[in-house]
Amino acid sequence: KGDAEKCLSSGMNDYISKPVKPEALDSIIVKWLITGSKKEIHDDDMGHGLDINKQISSEVVPVFDGDSLLERVMGDEDIVRSIILTFSEEGFGYILSIRKAVQEEDIKKIAEIAHMIKGTAANVSALRIQAKAFEIEKIARFHGMVPSVYMIDELEREFEAFRIETGKIGEGESF
Repeated sequence: KGDAEKCLSSGMNDYISKPVKPEALDSIIVKWLITGSKKEIHDDDMGHGLDINKQISSEVVPVFDGDSLLERVMGDEDIVRSIILTFSEEGFGYILSIRKAVQEEDIKKIAEIAHMIKGTAANVSALRIQAKAFEIEKIARFHGMVPSVYMIDELEREFEAFRIETGKIGEGESF
């Protein structure tokens, strides 16, 4: 079962996935405040953008989707710059943490860190980092295996690609 199905089958009235777009959140709130309807909402209606499974199977996934992030912060370029800078700075710590978990063969910790990176990258619109973290999480969580050091190296290269791609934006260059 996917996250939406699990949440709905456990008794929740609705579901919205991360990264949350303001328009999607607004439509859910309006739906439940005004109509109280249990009308089914599909991903297309909620404007979630790219599906993670489609991203991984795609041959070309962009490093960074600045337009999507800018939309989620309602056009505030200063917030985007702050998010980019923070995520870039934290990337090194993420890599150190996941490398340590791989070295210790701590499958649970690897899955937790990869999941956290995946979610954070989704919120930042760092699509290739999100996809690579998802691959690592699947290996650990669903296959019960320690991912190779090579996969962690690939994740680190994706963080570096993100830093390069977003470097000028973080320094104040316009979108």
